Amino acid sequence: MILFYLLISTMPLTQHPLWGHFVGELTVTKYLGLACVLIAAAYLGFRRGRLRLFATAQAFLFWSLMAWITFSYFYQHAPIPWQLSPMFTYVSVMVLFFITLILVDSPQRLLYCALSAIASVAIASLYVLREWQKYHGAFSEFRPGWVVGDSNYFSVSVLICVPLALLYGLSAHRPRWQRWFCLACLTVTLPAMILGASRGGFLGLIAVVAFVLMRSRYGKKALFLVAALVLPLALVASVSPLERLLHPNASDQAAAQDRLDLWAAGLNMIKAHPLNGIGLGNFKFQVENYEHTADKVDFIAHNAYLEYASELGIPAALLFVGMIAAAFFRLGRERKRLRSLPDDTLFLACGGLQAGLIGYCLSVCFVSGEFQKLFWLAMFLSMAIPPLADEALARVTSPSMAPSLPDEGLEPSGMLPELFPVMQCSEAGPVVLAGELDRDTEAAPDHNDQIQMDAHTPSLALEWLKGEAGAPPIAQRSGDPNSFEAHPLAALLQPEELEAEEEQAEQWSDDCLTTSWGGDREKLA
Repeated sequence: MILFYLLISTMPLTQHPLWGHFVGELTVTKYLGLACVLIAAAYLGFRRGRLRLFATAQAFLFWSLMAWITFSYFYQHAPIPWQLSPMFTYVSVMVLFFITLILVDSPQRLLYCALSAIASVAIASLYVLREWQKYHGAFSEFRPGWVVGDSNYFSVSVLICVPLALLYGLSAHRPRWQRWFCLACLTVTLPAMILGASRGGFLGLIAVVAFVLMRSRYGKKALFLVAALVLPLALVASVSPLERLLHPNASDQAAAQDRLDLWAAGLNMIKAHPLNGIGLGNFKFQVENYEHTADKVDFIAHNAYLEYASELGIPAALLFVGMIAAAFFRLGRERKRLRSLPDDTLFLACGGLQAGLIGYCLSVCFVSGEFQKLFWLAMFLSMAIPPLADEALARVTSPSMAPSLPDEGLEPSGMLPELFPVMQCSEAGPVVLAGELDRDTEAAPDHNDQIQMDAHTPSLALEWLKGEAGAPPIAQRSGDPNSFEAHPLAALLQPEELEAEEEQAEQWSDDCLTTSWGGDREKLA
């Protein structure tokens, strides 16, 4: 896995002197990818769980798109060498699909993939900052981006990773080193993106922050953090996306006009070849034939959707958009399912990848970003999450996971199907067994907090202990006959709910009660 994480960390460094260096007909990064292929093939026999390559709709749409692209390449492709053609890039993408889904077989591995992606844009940002420091004095309109290939493409990669860094960095339930790591990466990534001065990237960043603000309880903190890192530099830098949007110079206006001309030519291509397009990679070579202006622009489309539709036909563009939409909505479904788990690794990944796709979809309206490797990694991680979510939820709800209880008067309760909060009483008092956690709006109790509950029955101390995800919701008697040690799933309960029950504790009798905060109380026979 170390080599796979290293491969991820090199993805934004397209012109790096080491990773982008050609040895024969392949770059060093390609050789690293071949090593990962061998590792994935060897790991197949040791993989945890059943390999489910087509468990999601986005996987089916992805392979439909790849089949269409392959047909287009052999039918009519651009007159360029194989190793430099778009088809070679798509072959690498298909290989990455198998590597990712084979190796990412646990939430921890998915987490480290996300952290590697966050680190990759942070490392790339250091190169961007160094280029700006070295050359901005000599060129007043300098936009750094040599090592990362182009500042616009770099901004697309940043938008994929920034929401993951925000959610993992601001979550109170992540280990401290993970939070500090993600926040440290943001402190270099966001300024580098602003100095890259991508207008489409800036609009995508606004969309990302807005989505996080609406969908996460960390949204306000994320908004404050991004504003603190972005706005001062955006307001004072001589070249910034805000400056280029509000006060475009002659170069900015010319670039905008070129895009309009390219888009008009792309629409003419679609009108002439709506089904099969003009062929993979042919846009730049044939664009002059479809332009109706005096000044011909010989360039790529600067719009991923338009480039798909013009080169490969409208069906390919629909497959591309459908794949992104399927990934977005499936991540939303999994996010709701994972909300109750004590380990928020997969839950935060779903929200972060959703926000990243929002930023990507907006930014590629202004740049041909369909070849960005971190986008395809995010897409494949969205395919890996549903099987991991099924396994995590199965471990929690499986009755076979329950250990035997000491003979202390408590009976195993099992796991309620919908994880509603349960309060069970014994001779020593009420015992919290499980509760549903709404990670969007409520804060969960910190581990190791002590919560005392006074009642007519003997006092009860609940110690919040962090344990393995999936432990059954069964309370066990500790050394003190008047205290109980809660299993890890007791940490799903919010402190506010405990305080409310503490105020009502004096009304409880010695009878055993089952309490559901979403329903009615019932006496047990």
